[in-house]
Amino acid sequence: MTDLGEQVHIEHVQSGGADGAPAAPGPQISVVEAFQHYACLYINYMRIFARLEACYDSMVHPQKRIDVKLSLELVIRRVVELKHMLVKWNLPNPDVRVESGAVQVSEMRESRARSARAKRERIAKFMRDMLRM
Repeated sequence: MTDLGEQVHIEHVQSGGADGAPAAPGPQISVVEAFQHYACLYINYMRIFARLEACYDSMVHPQKRIDVKLSLELVIRRVVELKHMLVKWNLPNPDVRVESGAVQVSEMRESRARSARAKRERIAKFMRDMLRM
């Protein structure tokens, strides 16, 4: 959560400061710089997403799970926004260097959903078979 707070603070300061007034126009930014900026933001938010997802999965308290889920949904929205910005800037060969293994999108949720669905189907089949007897 600290990472999320820091990232929000960084983006808030860059967008105009604490008073909400628009920032003074700065120097023109090249397409490469803009793409690298959004790519770095995307990577940071993916890291935050992975940590929040692990936190949510291990959370036991229902009230805390609700709060973490809200944060997780907001991070997911921001990741989608950043992905759209990366598509907008659309560099063919980006020169963004990331250490290997820095961003890993887990597919565990999907596999858990599949296994839960398979388990429900097995139970339903078992119940149908029991009712036939």
